[in-house]
Amino acid sequence: MPVNNKLRIGITMRIANARSYIETRDAIAHDWIHFFNQVFPDSKWVPIPNMGEQVINYLRGWDLNCIIISGGNDLGSEPVRDETEMYLLDHAIKNNIPVLGVCRGLQLLQKYFGGEIERCPGDIHAAKTHSVNLNGDILPIKPVKENITVNSYHEWGIKKGSLSKELVAFAISEDSYVEGVIGKNHKILAVQWHPERNNPVNDFDLKLISNVIGKWALV
Repeated sequence: MPVNNKLRIGITMRIANARSYIETRDAIAHDWIHFFNQVFPDSKWVPIPNMGEQVINYLRGWDLNCIIISGGNDLGSEPVRDETEMYLLDHAIKNNIPVLGVCRGLQLLQKYFGGEIERCPGDIHAAKTHSVNLNGDILPIKPVKENITVNSYHEWGIKKGSLSKELVAFAISEDSYVEGVIGKNHKILAVQWHPERNNPVNDFDLKLISNVIGKWALV
């Protein structure tokens, strides 16, 4: 579902150290350019720098109606990013701004709502593809199939029984890790896989994200 140019998206960035140069940088994968062109072709989007509490003042100049918490950097490895995204989440939730979490983004949401994450089996979840089972009764769109194959690039995850009560799982891996959630009381959609790394974006991700986030943002 294409959306109009009223969709204004802010996306967080990973922190990366420059090679052969002493400098810490914020970075965003070029995959996201392809993602926005396909899923939100008429949107305006801006990368959000890692700047801690100051990010709230930065946001006021952009009038965003959607925030994406992107992947990269394990939680705890880059404190300034953790702090920045926690302030972002708090701002989004208090102001009813839709949030899309990707990989790390799902884990951050779990932490924000008081839940825990744990190491998951690398032979299944790190640089692999695997199947996830979908709960059509929870999903905002009706899936064509009961399971899909997704990419997987994480070493930390959320066991089904440990999911925060503020999140509801719609996708579970065969080894019982949460792979997709929606918010129970908030405009939250998050997946443990990376939809932006598929070019073209697969049909399920395109329909789910464009319909749910697009609808929420433009209400």
